[in-house]
Amino acid sequence: MEKIVFVKSDIRNYVKTVISEKIEKLKNFIEFTLEASRDIKKTPKYDSMREEMQEEIYQMQRQLGALNDLKRNMSKVLNNSTEMIQLGSLVITNKARFYISVSLGEFFF
Repeated sequence: MEKIVFVKSDIRNYVKTVISEKIEKLKNFIEFTLEASRDIKKTPKYDSMREEMQEEIYQMQRQLGALNDLKRNMSKVLNNSTEMIQLGSLVITNKARFYISVSLGEFFF
């Protein structure tokens, strides 16, 4: 059986990159939606559409805040070896590998 070596700093950098990419994508979506809401004609006919767009912008801003929190919390993730499982640990079992860091969800590295 082939032994696979994982470098925690590479995984940590990968997670940081994924978070940064999500932040950038969300910023682009927010900017696009803001521009689209400005382009809608300012007549009562389009009020409900503008209102829905504002709600969508609000939701995206909340997601952006959560992603910025993840990015900030990644700075607390340690990169050193320990005997006990803690923040920054890489846990390898016979079923899966777990990187204990922020709640990013499932990712493949």
